[in-house]
Amino acid sequence: MRKIWAVLTGVLSGSVVMIIVETLGHKIYPVAMNLESITKEAKAEYMKNIPVEAMLMILLAWAVGSFVAGIVATLISKDHTSFAALRSGAILLAMAIVNMLMIPHPIWFWIAGLLIFIPLSWLGFKLIHQKTV
Repeated sequence: MRKIWAVLTGVLSGSVVMIIVETLGHKIYPVAMNLESITKEAKAEYMKNIPVEAMLMILLAWAVGSFVAGIVATLISKDHTSFAALRSGAILLAMAIVNMLMIPHPIWFWIAGLLIFIPLSWLGFKLIHQKTV
């Protein structure tokens, strides 16, 4: 039961951090329209014109959130395995895939997005694991 709680708390804390960093990114690079209310074609056209820096802010949010998720999941699980951290990262990855399917993203963003979650959640585990061993 502790591992399930650790995974869920890791996902929640990682999501909160992602929302905070993405919100900061939106303050710097405001979204010009409500992406939920437009067609898929219009979303694709809009995404072609977004500054690369705005996309990098999203990747930063995902990286920091995954790292925090790994830390929180490891602390709560009190386990010396990366199980909870990696499961948290996997769930966050699944959520990001849904996001990228709903809103078209360039291929470079897909590749970077797919490569962020698991390694960063593992690094969060590794940071805590090294301090507790």
